[in-house]
Amino acid sequence: MLLSTNALASIKKPQKNEIKCLSDMIYHEARGESKLGQQAVAVVTINRAKSGKYPSNLCDVIYQKGQYTWTKRGVDINNKRVYNEIRTLGEEIFKDYHLNDKLPAKLSHLESALFFNKGKASKSYKLLANIGNHKFYRLK
Repeated sequence: MLLSTNALASIKKPQKNEIKCLSDMIYHEARGESKLGQQAVAVVTINRAKSGKYPSNLCDVIYQKGQYTWTKRGVDINNKRVYNEIRTLGEEIFKDYHLNDKLPAKLSHLESALFFNKGKASKSYKLLANIGNHKFYRLK
């Protein structure tokens, strides 16, 4: 479901840039995952911005040096239909969680998650969930 025209109009230009960065992140990191898996990746990114341990701007979190390999290559959208679906999801989770602190109920256990990957994690991380091919963690 797309945000209403009024809801989109209330989002400022810098926030629209953050939505694009978040959508690019979801596309490159989780486009083959379920909607829940895509939302979980977005939640971790937003959690980082809210944590005080990372930059507060989502684009700065995503493009922070050494975080995500796809950022070195640049954004490469091969499937516009999938990207448009992800963009809608990015808009929704940005508005609901980033702006209004309404975490999807099915993801409430990820409120403290700051990391995700497809492999093993450091012993200093506590596993919170496995969703699709990703594992989600917080610091111990």
